[in-house]
Amino acid sequence: MADCNQDFCANSSSEDIGTSSADALACNAQFIDKVANSQDATAVNRVGETRRTLKGLEADYLQTPVNGGVWAPGIEFTAYNQYMVYNGVPYKPKFATPLPYTTVNADATLDAGVEPFEIGLTGAGLQSYTGYVFSTVANMKLGLTVGGESVDPAIGARLSTQGYYTAGDGGGGAKVKTSELFGEIGGYNTEDDIRRMSYAAAREDAVETVKMLLENNGLKLVTADSKAGFATRFDVITSAIDKLTVEYFFDAATGRKLDTVADAGTVDVEGDGELPDSDEPEFEEGFDDGFEEGDDDGVEFE
Repeated sequence: MADCNQDFCANSSSEDIGTSSADALACNAQFIDKVANSQDATAVNRVGETRRTLKGLEADYLQTPVNGGVWAPGIEFTAYNQYMVYNGVPYKPKFATPLPYTTVNADATLDAGVEPFEIGLTGAGLQSYTGYVFSTVANMKLGLTVGGESVDPAIGARLSTQGYYTAGDGGGGAKVKTSELFGEIGGYNTEDDIRRMSYAAAREDAVETVKMLLENNGLKLVTADSKAGFATRFDVITSAIDKLTVEYFFDAATGRKLDTVADAGTVDVEGDGELPDSDEPEFEEGFDDGFEEGDDDGVEFE
C-alpha cells in the first residue's frame, strides 16, 4: 500500500474538508500523484481513507481471462471482469452470481451462473465484440436470446446457438453476423459507415462520368435558352447522375460487373506485322482513296 508522507498527512488529518493549510495541500498533492502514477492498487488519503489508484481500477475493470481464456468446468471465477471462451463466445459470471463461483457445466450455454459478455472486450488481444446466445436457429432468426431478450444484433456481433432444432441436439454453432450487402465488416466500421462511404465514392464517379459525357456530346440536351430549357437540362443531368450513382454503388457492393462483363485481357490479338518505316499511311493493294492523282478538289485537311 502506498501511503502519503506522514509528516504532511499527520499534521492535517484532523483538519476540516476544504482546508487550505500548507500541510493539507502538500498531502493532497502527494495523494493525487500516487493515485495517478503508483503501481500499487491503493493509496491512503489525507483523512485516512483507502482509495483505488488508476492501476487498481484497471485491474478491477479490464477483462481478464482465467484458465487461459478456455472454457472448462470446475474453474473458479473470483471477479465479474473475468471470462472464459466457449464456442467462440466469452462468458463471465452474472452480476447476480455470488463470488467466488465455480463453473459446473462443460457447456457454457447451460451453466446457470454465467452469461455472455455483451460489451466490447478489450483484454487479451480480443477485438471489439458483442455476443448473443440463442437456444435454436429459429430463435436466432427471430432475435430471441436464451434469456428471453428480444435483440437486433449489429453487424459484427457474435451469434451462437445451443442447438439447431432444440437446445443440446448437437446442431449448435457460432458465427459472426455479416452484412447481406457488404459481407463481413472489420474494424470499428458499421454497415452504415460502409454504405455512406460507398455512396459517396459512387456519387463522385457518377459526376465525373456525366461531366465527360457532356464534354464529348455524349448526353443529349435541349438547347433552348429559356426557363423550360434550363429546367429540362437540369432534370436530364441530375437524373443521369442519380442513375449512375445507384449503378456504381451496386457494382461496387456486389461485384456484378465481374460476372457480366468479359475480361478484355483474356483475348489474344495477333499483331499485324512490323510497323511502317515512315509516317506515310500504308494502304492495301487496290485501295481506292476516291481522288485522282494530282487532284485534291480543293479539300483542306487539318
